[in-house]
Amino acid sequence: MLTLPAATATGQAAPLKRFDGYSTNWGGYTIVVGGEIATTASGNKYWSSTSADPIISYTVSYVYGEWIVPDVKAGKTGMMADTSVWVGIDGYASNTVEQLGTSSEYDPNTGQMAHYAWWEMYPKFSHQVRAITVNQGDHVSAYVKFTPDGQSQDRGSFVLSLTDTTNGNSFTITQGPREPSFYVRSSAEWVVERGAFYDTSTKQAYFAELAEFDASITFTNCQATVTTYGGPVHYDRIWMTAPYPTGYGYGDAYYQWPSPTPPGTRWIIAWTSMKTGNLIDGGSFNVTWNPYLTVPAGKWRCQTPEGSTSCPKTP
Repeated sequence: MLTLPAATATGQAAPLKRFDGYSTNWGGYTIVVGGEIATTASGNKYWSSTSADPIISYTVSYVYGEWIVPDVKAGKTGMMADTSVWVGIDGYASNTVEQLGTSSEYDPNTGQMAHYAWWEMYPKFSHQVRAITVNQGDHVSAYVKFTPDGQSQDRGSFVLSLTDTTNGNSFTITQGPREPSFYVRSSAEWVVERGAFYDTSTKQAYFAELAEFDASITFTNCQATVTTYGGPVHYDRIWMTAPYPTGYGYGDAYYQWPSPTPPGTRWIIAWTSMKTGNLIDGGSFNVTWNPYLTVPAGKWRCQTPEGSTSCPKTP
């Protein structure tokens, strides 16, 4: 695992802003910097800058996490059932995702379970990693890292790497160089997702059923490097709802971060700790599967920052 630069400041940290939200296809956690959640008339949510809470200039250069490949059950809808676990850069408020992880699937056409590793530079299609094998119960680690090419801090290549520490197999691929106007590196993400599949007969993509897994999927040793020029960090919990096909999943965690430098000073955020309600420490959090609608989907709502008596402004 790479050694991350530590935060260099001793100044007082701005209050951490944490939000709950919901998604139809993924659950997990994301870091973004500055701005606030705004809602359009149609209900879509996005990051909006205000004079009181501007979107701060920043980039994500590294994200890392570990997990156990989950065991999944057969689906109940007659469609592909999938539980994908991944780490990545971008995707939350951008049109690209640089990601890799593992998928655990049930194919109703064959009645077979499959586990495999994959990588993707969305919006391009994903690629299955056939050079290594992963199995249910294997421990894997993965990271995505951006490396400048020497000409510009915003132009460079992405390294995507996954290691199955149970069997010792590993995979690494470099994509780039990439122009800064396309890959904005605007978020760090740790996600459990029901993947999308392409139907060759209809020539349309559809989301799989969220494959049920018996135990919580636990991300451990989660780390990220974010370079910024000061400003508040927003840390989001996203609940996953899957009204069709049936399935429901959600995660629960809390993020603690080191104090930044005073505004205007360049500094590094290094992931230090996350914990769930049962106080799992060391950069860890759980994502849990629940039967559809047994837990109500949460609306976007404010969470009072640790040590604060007031909630940050949200829509």
